[in-house]
Amino acid sequence: MTSQELLETILKAFVNHPEEIKINRKVDEMGVLYEIEAHPSDRGLIIGRKGRMVLALKQILRSVGFKTRERISIKVKQE
Repeated sequence: MTSQELLETILKAFVNHPEEIKINRKVDEMGVLYEIEAHPSDRGLIIGRKGRMVLALKQILRSVGFKTRERISIKVKQE
């Protein structure tokens, strides 16, 4: 399972509109950036209270990235 598949599985498990989750992967010299697009009402769930949920997701992906030697970041797109 890749880090993108893991992120997608986790996100779809706790949002209200899982069919609207889109994850764009960008690779540059700084590492891998996952941009998450979601339904407007789900963005708050992804970010969590005081940003705790997105920090937990970052920590999980950072651990996966350590194993695969990638620097992984997450960004929740706001419209």
